[in-house]
Amino acid sequence: QESIQELTVVANSYTAEDGRNTGAQVKVVSKNGTNQYHGSGFFKDNSPGLNAFNKWGGPDGQSPEKVRQNLRQFGGSLGGPIKKERLFFFFSYEGNRSTDLQFSGGQYVETPALQQWMAANRSGTVVGDLVTAKGSQLRIAQVLTPSCNDFNAVGYGSAARCQVVSAGVDVGSAANGGCNMSYGQYADFFNGNTTGCGLDGVADLQKVITEAPTRSRGNQYNARVDYVRAKDLFAVSFYITPLNSVGGDLGANGRPLADLTFDPRNKYVALIWNHTLSSTMMNEARLNWTRFFANQLASNPNVAWNLPRWEVEQVPGDRIKFGANQGTNSPGIFAQNQYEFRDTFSKLRGRHGFKAGFIATLNQDSNDYEFGAARPVYVAHALWNFVDGTPIYEGINVNPLTGAPTDVHKYYRQHDYSGFGQDDIKLRPNFTLNVGLRYEYFAPLNEKFGRQSNLILGSGPNPLRTATLKVGGPLYPADRNNFAPRLGFAWTPSRFMNKTVIRGGFGVAYNRITDTMTGISRVNPPYLFREGFCCAMSAADFAANPWGQGPFYPTPNGNFIVVTEGQTNNPLSWPANPAIPPTFDPTTGLPLGGTVEIWGAPQSTRTPYVYLYSTEVQHELPAGWLLTVGYQGSQSRKMLRIVGLNRVYPQVNPILSPVYFPTTDVNGHFNALNISGTKRFSHGFQFFGKYQLSRSMDSGSWEGSGGNRDPFYPINQTYDYGPSDFDVTHNMLFTALYDIPLLKIRHDFVGRAFCGWHGDGTFQFHSGFPW
Repeated sequence: QESIQELTVVANSYTAEDGRNTGAQVKVVSKNGTNQYHGSGFFKDNSPGLNAFNKWGGPDGQSPEKVRQNLRQFGGSLGGPIKKERLFFFFSYEGNRSTDLQFSGGQYVETPALQQWMAANRSGTVVGDLVTAKGSQLRIAQVLTPSCNDFNAVGYGSAARCQVVSAGVDVGSAANGGCNMSYGQYADFFNGNTTGCGLDGVADLQKVITEAPTRSRGNQYNARVDYVRAKDLFAVSFYITPLNSVGGDLGANGRPLADLTFDPRNKYVALIWNHTLSSTMMNEARLNWTRFFANQLASNPNVAWNLPRWEVEQVPGDRIKFGANQGTNSPGIFAQNQYEFRDTFSKLRGRHGFKAGFIATLNQDSNDYEFGAARPVYVAHALWNFVDGTPIYEGINVNPLTGAPTDVHKYYRQHDYSGFGQDDIKLRPNFTLNVGLRYEYFAPLNEKFGRQSNLILGSGPNPLRTATLKVGGPLYPADRNNFAPRLGFAWTPSRFMNKTVIRGGFGVAYNRITDTMTGISRVNPPYLFREGFCCAMSAADFAANPWGQGPFYPTPNGNFIVVTEGQTNNPLSWPANPAIPPTFDPTTGLPLGGTVEIWGAPQSTRTPYVYLYSTEVQHELPAGWLLTVGYQGSQSRKMLRIVGLNRVYPQVNPILSPVYFPTTDVNGHFNALNISGTKRFSHGFQFFGKYQLSRSMDSGSWEGSGGNRDPFYPINQTYDYGPSDFDVTHNMLFTALYDIPLLKIRHDFVGRAFCGWHGDGTFQFHSGFPW
């Protein structure tokens, strides 16, 4: 905040200068040096001793609790002349220090007795290494009273299968009397043997609340230098924003082994040249570079990436989890660059204010999204299958040609180009007309080395049956028909003595399709398979449950699940699975066996756009009140949704499961009545109030690849049409601000340093969301 001079949010923009997205335009002006030295400073402290107690626990009925976050924010700025009238500087700094402690709900985890047994009897195995690894100990905040009734939900709460004993519950054993389950031996869980070798009076699980601490240390440095000469202004500005945070993982029961450091480096540089051609002509040129970079593999050298993630299901509540989190960004490797050049020419001539410009934005997304998923995750069905190292499921990303883990690091490129012309015409002293036209070109997603593929649907009623895989080229054809006219006006009727202003306008705005929607095509064959091998079980269970598969470990006959560790501390170091590599159909480009997940895009993809329109009347009332009444509306066209094609076509291809296409066919509309009032009282008191009556309707409220974008019935959007997820019928906001007249009469250092205090308050009420 110390580096910001001005921030403006424009909800409906009718100038062709604004574009690239259909939503609100946020315009930020950074501070610069002047002929006078000026500075600022601030400090903010949020600590558990000062934090308020939340009386409401949330929509799910959780118990209310006090916020435990300890947050300190501080900063300052200094600006002034290096050489008066010519050279100026400005510098600002902001810091953030935060610690927090998160707690789980009550959950069952392994006991020290089980840990010790596995350390002695499973030494040298994958599960033994997980239990004894440095940092595998639980962070326990509180030990709760266990109950076998908790186990009724998972099928073994009876006295023959569960007993409350000292330090927890006894749910069986891996060795008892003459029974001894060996490593690699599946327990016959589906046939009712939930206890392994039977109850032995020793606690295996305990009920606890775990904790996970987090800490964050962030800094932001900003500097700007301006040089002014007769007709030119040259400026350079930069931001450097380092962050170092360490987050505990409640999903891993708070084990230190899963704590991850995140230390991104965010940089921004801007070069500015404003040239005055004449008293009526000016040109503004700007070049920006933004970079975001982070490498969690390098910043977490002590995390055991050579050990897999292992989860134990069929226990009450959440799963028991060992090892660092496994997923596409764990560890995350990010590298993003954006280059933007903007040039704007302005000309005043008579009643006209002309403005024209060109913007080129080059986006480089070199994030290694799939790096963390090259390390496997195993799931054991119940506790004793974990103790014996016999998973029911394995998930891992592999190279389908070799069977080796892979990330298939993609280097995506997506560039945007736009141009505009704008004429602000003062037709009469009290009437201004704004006319403009903008053109947007959003290039489709490309991969730098051509390692991109898309599914091309076949013809006929069952296009998945005859679909083929296209390798190389853009993901979808470019849409070049993105012309956006803009029209706005402002009229001050003379009959109201210049106390009334009527404003309005109409415009078309286009929405850029980001690679967050299309870049997930990185998981497509032939470069990567998202393998999920299920469902391994004992031979006896398999005989009774043919939906499963026979035991995979340790027999080698056609096995897919391989339980092993990485050869080095790198997720890509797992040995290849020789049973994975399939053969590909030379005609379709698809594998001849197994199943693959595909994220593609229709060849009819179009750029989403919105019609924007509004009108308002603003009138100055007696006693200094300013009243504004207006209407605001929009019509959304060709917005994005995710369509699962396996739910659309009657005959699916058994190789393709699932297939998702981001599709541009969602429509929506928004209408609102806005009423606001402003009053500036004497002695520094101000008041503002606003009321909105609105309705937003659509058949899809979000753009993204999450489950909330999966339509209820993809064939007919009528079933998804209704109030938007963010629709609020009634919304009220009231704010008040008082400038404290402290030391205002002082013009010395004390007055300048300590005057300017104010107090403010805000009250907001809305009628709630439709869900």
